[in-house]
Amino acid sequence: SFELNEPIDSYIKDYLYQWSLLDSFFENTTNLRKEKFFKGKDFKNTKDFINYLNKAAGVEICYHVARCYLISQKYKGYISRNDKVSKRVSNYDSRKINYKNILKNLKLSNECKELIASNQPKTFFHLKNIKGIRPATISLVANSLS
Repeated sequence: SFELNEPIDSYIKDYLYQWSLLDSFFENTTNLRKEKFFKGKDFKNTKDFINYLNKAAGVEICYHVARCYLISQKYKGYISRNDKVSKRVSNYDSRKINYKNILKNLKLSNECKELIASNQPKTFFHLKNIKGIRPATISLVANSLS
């Protein structure tokens, strides 16, 4: 049978357990308290937050796990929006593009136009993978495809 490194397995198990404890804590918490902890200026209080959990809830949470959790909650909206955009953009990978029409767009930077002209991409996937292409260019082309 296949066995992983026991100390690593134990660390991952503890990390996931502590993460689930934090999830359950915030599920049962008022929105006012959530807002207090998720404000950027309150990340200085991560240790105070951990002390609160250790005393009030009788739970032992590692500082690094709590900090990662709080950061992920703070940026949850940004992360989910970025995931949606990434999925939408990846749906265009197989779509054919006309690089000559893209070069006519006045909104593109000269550097991106040069890169597109020299690489002459045939699909959106090829355009996306040209080294030096700006995210704004990819977004502009994706919007023109939809």
